[in-house]
Amino acid sequence: MVNRSEFSHHIEIYTDGSNDGIRTATAVVAPNSVKTVRLPDNASIFTAEIHALDMALDIIRRTRSKDYVVLSDSYLLKGESQPVCEACHSPLTVKHFLVDCTRYSAARQRYFGVDTLKGVFENVASGNIITYVKDIGFYNCI
Repeated sequence: MVNRSEFSHHIEIYTDGSNDGIRTATAVVAPNSVKTVRLPDNASIFTAEIHALDMALDIIRRTRSKDYVVLSDSYLLKGESQPVCEACHSPLTVKHFLVDCTRYSAARQRYFGVDTLKGVFENVASGNIITYVKDIGFYNCI
């Protein structure tokens, strides 16, 4: 877990890889952009996570700022068990808390107005995604 006070003046970039058993994709959310990439279906979740980190590094390389913090699913890189949602005990993924978990339905409608992951990443401003994550209490858990 990141001590946010140490990085309070850094630009935050969130990364995630996803594999639903059929499709594999990766996403990066930065203050002014959301990028998603569909990977080959046979790509592993580890490949998706590494690809997301590479995308974050590309954003960093193209800017002049040197103060970034990249937030990712570190449990995969550390070989730990995947966290589970306290509300419904499903695997805790970005897709789960952005579109699936019933606990956050009202907040999702307030911030997104869409109910698919594709809809969130294509139609919702990155600032709204970050505000939603703060509102549902996940911001300090990432």
